[in-house]
Amino acid sequence: MECPGFYFHLEPPDLFLGGGMYMFSDSFIPRYRRAVVDPKLGAEFRKIVNGLAAVKGCELGGMHYKRVPAGYDPGHPNAGLLKHNGLYAGWEAKIPEELYSTRLLDYCFERYAPILPLHRWLVKVAG
Repeated sequence: MECPGFYFHLEPPDLFLGGGMYMFSDSFIPRYRRAVVDPKLGAEFRKIVNGLAAVKGCELGGMHYKRVPAGYDPGHPNAGLLKHNGLYAGWEAKIPEELYSTRLLDYCFERYAPILPLHRWLVKVAG
């Protein structure tokens, strides 16, 4: 759980596909927060999050804290993302017909593709 990844969870009658980091380690949280407010990394991150928010059915999760952490500007454009102790995106749906066919990989890859930029950003920040 120390690095970002992709997730496939089958629990009839539902299927959940996602990616990111469910919970940040204590050592990762400071790096994550610095990256979120970094002018370059933060702008890149905001673009990724906005892109995921625009994908139909995709949900972003991991918000845990009620307030922006001490030492960070609550007026920063990415302030809301500082409230996360994990960050992941995904879909939950009824089990699709594709589960019973050779089209399952294509079905999964179609849903994982929009998450790939988030995965890559988290890998970059994790170093």
